[in-house]
Order: sequence, then C-alpha cells, then structure tokens
Amino acid sequence: MNALVSRLALALALGASAIGALAAAHREKPFSYTADDSIDIAGVYQPVHEPFVIGHYKLDGIRVDSVQDFRLYEKEKRHSHTSAPIRVMFGDPSIVPADSDLTDDPPDYELYALPRSYRIENESIAFDGYHPKLGRVTFRGKLDRAAIKAANAQDSAVSDGSVLKGNLTVGGKLYSDVEFFWFNGDP
Repeated sequence: MNALVSRLALALALGASAIGALAAAHREKPFSYTADDSIDIAGVYQPVHEPFVIGHYKLDGIRVDSVQDFRLYEKEKRHSHTSAPIRVMFGDPSIVPADSDLTDDPPDYELYALPRSYRIENESIAFDGYHPKLGRVTFRGKLDRAAIKAANAQDSAVSDGSVLKGNLTVGGKLYSDVEFFWFNGDP
C-alpha cells in the first residue's frame, strides 16, 4: 500500500470526514486530475432539481474545464483568486441586474468557490474549496462518464438526466445525494 493510501486509510479510521481525509492525504499534491482523456468531461454540471437554494444563494453548478487547463493549473505555483479549472458556482438572485454583462471576472452576484484541493478520477470528483460569503464548500460524488460519452456521441450539448451525484457541504451544512446533469457550454 503506498503512503497516500495509508494516510487516507488512517485518517478515515480515526473518524475524519472523507473530504478532510482526502485533503490531508494530498497535502503534498492537493490538486490531482487523473481521469483519462478518452471522454471529455469538461462542461457545467447543473443541478437536476432547480432552483437549488442554499440560504439566499442559488447553486448554479460545478464548472469543470479542459484537461489542458487542469495541467496548466497544477504546474502553477500561485493560483488566481477569481478562477480555477474546477469551481462550484453560486448566484445571488436578489442582485442580478437585468442587463448583466458577463466578463471573465465573476460579477458581484456570482460567487465561485475555488478549490483548496480537488481530485478528479475516471469515476469520481472530489472538491474542497472556499468562498468568503459561503465558507467551506465540499463535494464528493460519482461521475457517470458513459452518459457524458453518449451525449457527445449524439452531438448533444446536454446529457440525458443525471451524470454526477454526491454530497455537497456549504458552510457546514450537508446536502446529500445532489444530482447534476451535464451541459457542454457556459451556464
């Protein structure tokens, strides 16, 4: 058993949360994209059951960028404070202007929880991030790559139903079995 697996198993045995154990086990390498490139999983994973409201914020989805974006991000020593190749996106519907002009930087009504750590594998996504207004944001879920592959094969911009399901924590509150569909473009 390698050292990473040993640390993860020990942390879980001692009662740590799976996300906390994952983050602790990856202290040397907190950012890890190990999914193979055979299926492009880049896109926006939007909640199946909308609106998904947390406090007065709406969960807009989880944005996953291209493999190349992950590779570049993982090589950087310092990271942007406004963007990352994976981010959990929220909106504040009470302040969205009618004539909103979206730019590269998120407008005031868009909140992006950026990663402190992530792990993307062939069948799963784990995210541990933070936003000052939301607190700690974590997600750990199972990814259905076959459904994304089927949508791509049909030249469809949207998956047929749920492709990602897992547990989301925002500011210490757990939301179990949150389901997301896949959309290949911007929200």
